[in-house]
Amino acid sequence: MRKIERIAPPVTALGFLAWSAAFIRVSSSVATDGHRYFCLFDDAMISMRYAWNFAHGSGLVWNPGEYVQGYTNFLMTLLMALAAFSFSKSAAVLCIQILGALMLLMVAWLAMRIVDRLAGRDSDKPYGALLRMLAFFCALAYYPLNYWTLMGMETGLLTLCLLSGVFLTFRYVDHKRAIDLYLAAACMGLANWTRTDSVVFAFPIGLYLLWEARAQSAAGGASAGGGAAYRRLALGALVYLGFVASLLVFQKLYYGDMLPNTYTLKLTGRSLIPRAWDGYVFARPWLDQMAPILILALVDLIYAFSPRKLLLAALVLASLTYEIYVGGDPWRYWRIMAPTVPLASLLALQALAGLARALSRSPAFDAYFGKRPLIPAAQALVLVGALLMMRFADVTFWKEVKFIDRPYTAYSNGVGVNIALGLRDLTDEDAVIGVVWAGSIPYYSGRRSVDFLGKCDRYIARLPPDESGAVGWGVVRSVPGHNKYDLNYSIKKLRPDYVAVLNYGQQDLTEWAKDKYVSVECRGRELLLAKDSPHVHWDKLGVQSAKTGP
Repeated sequence: MRKIERIAPPVTALGFLAWSAAFIRVSSSVATDGHRYFCLFDDAMISMRYAWNFAHGSGLVWNPGEYVQGYTNFLMTLLMALAAFSFSKSAAVLCIQILGALMLLMVAWLAMRIVDRLAGRDSDKPYGALLRMLAFFCALAYYPLNYWTLMGMETGLLTLCLLSGVFLTFRYVDHKRAIDLYLAAACMGLANWTRTDSVVFAFPIGLYLLWEARAQSAAGGASAGGGAAYRRLALGALVYLGFVASLLVFQKLYYGDMLPNTYTLKLTGRSLIPRAWDGYVFARPWLDQMAPILILALVDLIYAFSPRKLLLAALVLASLTYEIYVGGDPWRYWRIMAPTVPLASLLALQALAGLARALSRSPAFDAYFGKRPLIPAAQALVLVGALLMMRFADVTFWKEVKFIDRPYTAYSNGVGVNIALGLRDLTDEDAVIGVVWAGSIPYYSGRRSVDFLGKCDRYIARLPPDESGAVGWGVVRSVPGHNKYDLNYSIKKLRPDYVAVLNYGQQDLTEWAKDKYVSVECRGRELLLAKDSPHVHWDKLGVQSAKTGP
C-alpha cells in the first residue's frame, strides 16, 4: 500500500492536469479573426477588466475615473493584475486558468494532510494510506469546484486559503507552536481578502481555537502555560482582524464605501424571509446531490465524534447557511458551498473507513470469509464507496465532466468575444457600450461601459429589487445580483453608443428605440448602434449589411 500511495497522487495529478488542459481548450473559442480567445466566467471577466486597468495605469477600476467596487475578490483581482501586467489580454486569461489548476492540486495536497490530522494515531493503520489517496482524489473530483476555479472565479483561491487555515489550526493544536496559529490567522485573513464574506468560516475556527485554549488553560492550571494559550489566541485574532480592517479601510478610502457595491446590489432592499426562502429552494438540490457525502459525514460525526470533525461539519453548515441567507445564486453550480465540499468528503471517508473496520471485525463477516485476508476486502469497500459518493455529487454535471457538453457559458463567451471584436471594428475609443453580461464584451472591446445590472453602478445597486418574478430563474423568484435594473436610466439617460438589449425584466424600450438605434451586422452578430453617433465608424458600414430599426 505504501508503494501505491507514493505513485497514486502523482498519477492522479497528471491525469487531472490533462483533464484541465482539455477543459481550458473547450472553454475557449476561435473568433471570426481566426485567433483563439480564452475566457473566464462573466464575473471573473469583470475582475479581469479591473485588473487590466490597474496593471496599465488606470487604477483598480472598471471604467477609468469611476471608483465603484464591482468585484468582491480583492486578492484574486490582484493576482489577475500580475498576469495582466505580463501578458496580452487573452494570454492573461489563460494564465489565470493555469494558476487555477495549480491551486486545485494544492487543495488536494492539503486534503491529504488534513485527513491525517483527523485520524490522529490511526493515520498509519491499514486505512491511513488509502484515506490519504482518496482525500487527494476526492478534492479533485468535485466538478463545481473545478469549474469555478478553472473559469477564473475566486472559489479555488478561497478553498486553498480555507484548507490552509484548517490544516495550520490542527497543527497548532497538535504541537502548540505559536507560528502555526499566526499563519492560520494569516491564511484566514487572506481568505477575507479573497471574499469578504469568508468571515462565516473564521467564526467556527475561532470558536474551535477558543475551546482548545480553554482545555489547555484548564490543563495548565495556574501555571504560565495555561494563560499563554489565551494570549496567543488573542494575538492570532489581532492578526486576522488586521487583514479585515486593512481591506475595509482601503475600500473606504479608494472607493468611498467600506463594502463592495455588489453587497448593496445583492443584499439590500429585500426582506430576510422571502430571500431566505429563495435561498432554501435554491440549495435543496445541492442537499440531494450531496446526500451520500453528508449522511456519511453525519454518521462519522455521531459515532466517532471529535472536536476537529465538529469544526469541519460547522464549516460545511456555515457555507450552506450563508447561501440560504443571501437568497441563493443565479447558477446551480454551487459556488458558495464548493469550498467546503473537500472537508465534507474527508468526514465521509472517515465514516467509510469506520464502517469497513466494523464489518471486518464482525462475527458474521469473519464466518463468511473464514481465514481469508479481511483488510483488502474492507479497503475495497472504502474505495468503491468513495467513488460512488463523488459520482453522485457530480451527477448533474457528468456531460460536462466528459466534454459531451461544453462548459457552462463557454458558447456565450465566444459570442461575447465576437461582439467585442465587432465593436472594436465599428467604434472609436471614446464609444460607450451598454451591457447585461459585463465580462467578455467590455474586457475584449476596451470600451467604456454601462452595466445594466448594477455591479459597477451605484445607482442601480441602490434600487429596490424586482420581486415580480420577471427576473426569476428556475425556482428562484428574484435572482440576487440580477434583480435590479432601470433601462430608462441606463439607456435613455446615459445613451450608450451600443446596447446589448432593449428589454429586461418588466421593461421594454423597443418602441422608443426604433428611431434612435440601428441594427447592423458585423462579424456574424447583430449590433444595436446609436444612430448618428460620432463614435461609430459609419463609413465602414458600406460593406456591411445594415437595416434601420432594432
